[in-house]
Amino acid sequence: MPALYAHNQFGNKVLRKLDEENRKRALRYLPLFRIGLQGPDYLFFYHPFQKNEISGTGYRIHEESALGFIEHAQKIIEEKGMDSPEYAYALGFICILHWTVNVIHLWSLRFFEPVSDTLRLRANLKSIS
Repeated sequence: MPALYAHNQFGNKVLRKLDEENRKRALRYLPLFRIGLQGPDYLFFYHPFQKNEISGTGYRIHEESALGFIEHAQKIIEEKGMDSPEYAYALGFICILHWTVNVIHLWSLRFFEPVSDTLRLRANLKSIS
């Protein structure tokens, strides 16, 4: 459940920073925006302590690229328009993808760059001695 809370809190921050038109769209269909913020995570709550097809689908989706979903969502939004529940859902989903990419980037900066800096420093020290 902490992820549900964290995703919603992130969505609240996003809503405050969205341009006026997209904020209105998200607020008009707020429940769908909030569901989109969860990605496939809500599937994990279906009988969470036993293996089943629905929670298995959530785990499978987590392992897949989001590109197929985004391409499909784009087609639907082109058909339904930006003032639609589908757009609000996709907007929430895209927020989580953006957040995930930022977290991975920050994590890699924090953990991998110091290692690579250390390795470069060692290589430089070996070349000097």
